[in-house]
Amino acid sequence: MKVTVGGKTIEANIMEKEKAQDKYDNAISSGNQAALMKEAKGEFLELQIGNIMPGQEATIEITIVQHLESTNGAFDFEFPLTYFPKYLIPKKDRTDEDKILFNFRTTLKSTNGGFSEIAHPENFEILDQKINSAVI
Repeated sequence: MKVTVGGKTIEANIMEKEKAQDKYDNAISSGNQAALMKEAKGEFLELQIGNIMPGQEATIEITIVQHLESTNGAFDFEFPLTYFPKYLIPKKDRTDEDKILFNFRTTLKSTNGGFSEIAHPENFEILDQKINSAVI
């Protein structure tokens, strides 16, 4: 995971929960920016980013590496939508300024000739989709 805020990039290190929480709390209390990702419930992850100033933008990069199993000749990768924050503003009251843009990028490699389709939920707007098959 990488978090970039105001030109400063924070790269994650995996450590024990208590040590990570202490390090995060110390950074925040010292006035520094810090990020902490931890398991919440089940497969849910919680991301805390501290000391972001009003109007600052944050870029969050999470890398997931996963081997895909083949079922009936098709691969199935389900990206957990829990990685995306839920809106606190009801959809009917949102303006363009309230939108959060998610950029999801994936690299897919195939040993059997490529990909024919990438499916996504109906309520997602795809701004740019390129299917580049890399046969290995």
